[in-house]
Amino acid sequence: MKTFVDTSAFYALADTTDRHHSVARKVYEELVGKEELITTDYVLLECWFLISHHLGRNAALKFWDFLLSAALGVSRELCKEAWAATIF
Repeated sequence: MKTFVDTSAFYALADTTDRHHSVARKVYEELVGKEELITTDYVLLECWFLISHHLGRNAALKFWDFLLSAALGVSRELCKEAWAATIF
């Protein structure tokens, strides 16, 4: 089975003060290795800007590191394309 990970789930994972952080973390840990987690380049871009704006650039960079190491249905190529789109 596949589970789509949207912006709100990623943001809740990234922001420890988010009211849904603990639930998002628990669900993520339960799904990793059991289901294929997938997302889109649009979600990645939205997350980058949201996290960068609210939590700062360092937190957004940590988000990218997480994506590259996470068990998500996101190819390195997709991450590179989304990353390139954030550089102005």
